[in-house]
Amino acid sequence: MAVDSSTGISRTRSGSAGSGPRSPLRSVPVDAGNPVPDAVRRPGVRARGIGGWTGLGRAQVQTRLGELLADPDSLSQGGLNLSGPAAFARTWIRRDPAAFAEFTLALHDTGRAAIGDHDVDPDPDAFPVTDHAALRRQFGRAVPPSTDWMVLSALRDAENAVFDYRGDPADDISALTTPGAMTEWLEATGCWLQVQDEVGPRFELRLDHARSLAPSPDTAVLVLVNAGLLLGAGSARAFAQVPTDSLAMYPYHWLALDSRIVDGPGGVRFDAWSFGAASPYRTVTVPTATFEQHYYGAVIAH
Repeated sequence: MAVDSSTGISRTRSGSAGSGPRSPLRSVPVDAGNPVPDAVRRPGVRARGIGGWTGLGRAQVQTRLGELLADPDSLSQGGLNLSGPAAFARTWIRRDPAAFAEFTLALHDTGRAAIGDHDVDPDPDAFPVTDHAALRRQFGRAVPPSTDWMVLSALRDAENAVFDYRGDPADDISALTTPGAMTEWLEATGCWLQVQDEVGPRFELRLDHARSLAPSPDTAVLVLVNAGLLLGAGSARAFAQVPTDSLAMYPYHWLALDSRIVDGPGGVRFDAWSFGAASPYRTVTVPTATFEQHYYGAVIAH
């Protein structure tokens, strides 16, 4: 580990630069005939008097949970500004699907859950009273499927001290995930020995730092960018969301990095998971200047 003297940001370097094959996180196979671990097969309860989740039945949540355990890449944030919780949840499912299942069903049954010793306790007066089915009727696929919406929205709202998050496509500032929150979530899982926050303002290290990132079966790399980076990419049409005016030059979008970041024809090239749903994997090629303008660093777990 080295510390950059100009920024004070610690960095971990491993391996050598090069494209190589995609290196997803370790995935624990799930028996298709028993997608939900036995430890979480229990009747639903209603604790804390919150009256359950409006429009979300336990069978519905459990069915979708089984799909996510079998295919973590199918996790979807829909049209919501939940890239941080989505990148984290996809990473956690692939690393420890049983723990994610326990968390999800506890969240549904009791209105709260924990990632290790980190409580996720969303405001019961905020989004749990939002009718998910009504949102889907109003906004269509912009609202994620049941379990995805519940988990991602809960993660986001539980971290907010000022703004309530209601799981609505109109939420913007209340949906932002800080590097500190991302670091806390990853640390709380207990899945990695060390988690490093290597995000800085306008990230002075930029491309040199990005080239040092080395995702592997034992190293998760979650990159913080402005979504303008994706709009400048050759695969821009694959990414439906665009920055709002209030977020146009702000680091607010998280990517799960699945390859080294290398130089190639047309600029910088890398594989990333972003937004989720139908086609989560994308090989992104973006002009070098655009990448440097919109890159802010990464949170690394290994």
